[in-house]
Amino acid sequence: MKRYKKLITFFIFVLLLVGLVGCATTSSDNTTKNDENNKSSSETVTKGIVTTSLDEVDTTDPSTTKEDDGALTVKEAIDICMMVGNNEPNAKYLVKGTVSKITNYSYGEMYITDGTNELYVYGTRSADGETYYDQLDDKPQVGDTVVLLGGLHTYNDSPEMKVGWIQSFVHVEQQINLDEYTDSTIDEARSASEGSKVKVTGTVKLLTYTQGYSLNGFILVDNFASIYVYGADIASQVKVGETVELVGERVNFIAENEKAYAEKFGYSGSIQIQNCKLVSKKNISGYDYNKWVTETTIKELMDTPFNSDKTTLIYKAKGLVIKSINPGFVNYYLDDLDGHTGSYVYTSNSGKDFAWLDEFDQKICTIYLMLMNAKSQSSGCNWRLVPVHVEYDENWTFDLNTAPKFVLDYYIDGLFDSEYQGDPSLVVPTTISNEYIGLENATVEYTSSNENAIKFDADAQGLVTMHTGTEYGTSTVTVKVTHGNNTLERSYEVKYSSSDNYETITVAEAIEAEREAEVTVRGIVASSLTLQSGFVIIDKTGAIAVMLDAENCKTLSIGDEVIVKGKRNQFKDDPEKEMPGQSIIDGGVILANLHGNNEIPKDSFQNETVTNLTKYDYKGDYTTQAYTIKCQVSIYKGQYSSTVDLLEIDDPETYLQIYSSGIGSLSWLTSVACDEDGNPVGDVELTLLLCNWNKKTFYKVIAMSVTIDGVTYYNDANFK
Repeated sequence: MKRYKKLITFFIFVLLLVGLVGCATTSSDNTTKNDENNKSSSETVTKGIVTTSLDEVDTTDPSTTKEDDGALTVKEAIDICMMVGNNEPNAKYLVKGTVSKITNYSYGEMYITDGTNELYVYGTRSADGETYYDQLDDKPQVGDTVVLLGGLHTYNDSPEMKVGWIQSFVHVEQQINLDEYTDSTIDEARSASEGSKVKVTGTVKLLTYTQGYSLNGFILVDNFASIYVYGADIASQVKVGETVELVGERVNFIAENEKAYAEKFGYSGSIQIQNCKLVSKKNISGYDYNKWVTETTIKELMDTPFNSDKTTLIYKAKGLVIKSINPGFVNYYLDDLDGHTGSYVYTSNSGKDFAWLDEFDQKICTIYLMLMNAKSQSSGCNWRLVPVHVEYDENWTFDLNTAPKFVLDYYIDGLFDSEYQGDPSLVVPTTISNEYIGLENATVEYTSSNENAIKFDADAQGLVTMHTGTEYGTSTVTVKVTHGNNTLERSYEVKYSSSDNYETITVAEAIEAEREAEVTVRGIVASSLTLQSGFVIIDKTGAIAVMLDAENCKTLSIGDEVIVKGKRNQFKDDPEKEMPGQSIIDGGVILANLHGNNEIPKDSFQNETVTNLTKYDYKGDYTTQAYTIKCQVSIYKGQYSSTVDLLEIDDPETYLQIYSSGIGSLSWLTSVACDEDGNPVGDVELTLLLCNWNKKTFYKVIAMSVTIDGVTYYNDANFK
C-alpha cells in the first residue's frame, strides 16, 4: 500500500512540474540527462530537481549532489516556491545564487540573490545535511557564490528554501590593505586611541551570541591581555581554541539608545575591535591568559568605576554560581562569597548560551570572568558579566583566619552614610554568619568618638541601633570584629548636620509647576516604583513619582522624610495623540534624608473601586492621585510571563494590572495576598497610583501598600 501511495504522489507531482515547465521555460531547457545509475523514475525529472522525496537524496552520488550544471536560478526557485505555496516541500532542488546577507550565523540562515531577486534560506548545512553551519570548517560568507540543495515552498506567503545543503561555493577574496593597520599586541590595541586600525593575533577563547542563538563575536586572548571582537561574519569563521590573525577598528562601544544615560553616569564604553576581517589562521600553540590574569573579588569588580579601562579584560575570582529559573527564561548570577554581591551573566538567549554553567549551580568556584559592558539606563549603570571559564574544587575551604576582614569588607563597609541630617535609627548587626564559607557567629562591636553627634544604643535583647545625637558634629565610628582568636578594627567618619538651609515646596506645588521647572520638595517616601528606578513621594497635599538612580534608591526606606530636587516633567507623553503620559520629578537628587520612620500621610487619598478605575480615560492625567481600594490579588500565569492583577471583589472578570515585568518584584504583595497557586487569599485593602509609562491607551497600577487583617505591607522593592 505504501508503495502505491508513493507512486500516486509521484505522478501528481510530475503533473504539477509539467504545468510549471510550460509556464516558465521550454521543456528542452528543463530536461536533464538520464540517470547514469539507472535510478527509479522518481528522481531527476526536470531542471534543478534531484529527488521527489526529501528522504531519497543519495549524497554518495556526485551527479545528484555536487554537480551545479542545470541548477535553478534564484528567480526560477522563487517561481517554484510560489507554485508549491505554504505546503511542506516534497522535492529537493539545486539552486545557485550569491549570498547577500546572513541573518543567523549559528544556523546559517541567509539570503541568496541573482542580483535582482532574493530567496530566503532557513538554515544551511553540510553537503550531506549532517553538520550545521556553525560547525563547518569552511563555509560560505556574504558575497560568495553558492549552490544549495533543498526544498522550496512559501512560509507565510514568502518564498523560502526550507533547509539548504551546501553543495559547493566559491569564496570572494577579501581585499585587505595591511599597510592601513598597526601591528599590535592585544594590550597595545586596548591602549590605542578610538578609531585606530589595528592588526592583532590571538587565540579564540569564547564565542558570544545574540538573539536567536546567532553568533555575534568572540573573546580573543594573547600572552598579555584580552579583548572582545565584535562581528557575526568574523565570528562564524573561527572556532574556540584557534589562533587567528585579524584586522579591525578599536572602539569604545555604547549602545546607541544608552549613550545619553552613559554620559550622565560617566560610563566610557566597552573596549572592543569591530569592522574586522580575518587575515589568517595561525598554525601555532594557543596563547595562555593565565600568564597575566589578575586575581580579584567579584565585589571589587562590581565597584569598578564606569569610566574604567577594565572592560573585556579577564579576571579571576572565587564566587558563587547561581541559576535562577523564571517563567520563560533563565538567568545566571555570579555572586561573591557573601552570596549576593554580584551581577547577572550577559545573555540574549534566555540563558541557553550559558547552560554549561548548570553543573556549577550553587557551588563556590574559581571563575574567570570579565566586565563585558555596562547597561546604561535612567536608573544608572550596571556591570554585565561574562564568565569565560569556571572550575570547581570540592576541596577548597575558606581561610577563617581572615573572617574579621571578610565581615568588614562585605557587611560593614557601606553600612553608614558619610552624613546624616536626621536620625536614621539604623539597626546594626552584632553577629555575622555565612553558610557558604562556613563562618559562624563573628561578633561585631561599635564605639563612637563623639556621642553627642553619633551614638549606639542597645536594648534589653541586645539589639543595637545607631542614632544621631543632640549636637551637630563629626564622629569617628570604630567597628571591631572578632572571630575565634582573630580581631580586626576599622574606622569610619560620620557627620551629623543641619537640613535647615533648603527652601522646599509641597508636592501639590511641584505637580502644578511648569514643565522642566526645577523643584525642591519635602515629603515622605511612601513606595518604591515598579519596573522603574525611583520612589513615590507623598505629603498631605499629594503624591508624585520621583525618578532616582538605583544606587541612591538603596539608601531609602519606607517612611523616610526626604528633601529631593529634580525637574517637573511628563514621561513619554504624546500631545498629538492627547496622551499626557506619566507625571514625574525627573533626575531626582536626594539633598537630605531625615529618616524618621514616619507614617504615610493619606490626607489626599481618594476611595475608589477597581471597576471605576478601569474606566479612567488615558487622555486625562490621573498619575498624581493616590487611591485606596478594596480588592483581591491574583497571579495570572502565562506561557512566557506572569502578571499580578487586582480583581473586583464581586466581579473577578474586571481587573487592573500592576505594572511590572513579572511577579519577582511584587513578592512583597503576592507572598501575603495570594496562596501558593497564585489565587486570592481574600479581600484586601490596597493603596495605589495609576501609571502610564509606555503610551498605553489604558492605565496600569503602582501598588504602594496592602493591608491584610490590620497588618500593612509596603512596596520596598527598590530599597533592598
